[in-house]
Amino acid sequence: GPQAPLQVIIGPQWKGGVEGLKHLRHVRSARTLSLHSAPLEDSAVEQLAQCKQVQRIEMYGTGISAEAVVLILVAAVLAFGVLALRRRHDQGGQA
Repeated sequence: GPQAPLQVIIGPQWKGGVEGLKHLRHVRSARTLSLHSAPLEDSAVEQLAQCKQVQRIEMYGTGISAEAVVLILVAAVLAFGVLALRRRHDQGGQA
């Protein structure tokens, strides 16, 4: 059956860097990603935006700027918009 939703927590001991974040997109049941004082900078945005299954991202004490957070939000809105169009099309409506 379907897997229970997971919360992935990345803390200050994270050693994977930005490169290690690419593996998160393969954790299909991850719904919440919590970055608690994770040693990450703006370069992490591209990898975070690839985690389409994640519905919530929490950031506390990271080096990620407000501008980079906006980029993540824009990517999420675009991904949601594409999903909404597909759902409407699948239900026989106009896309």
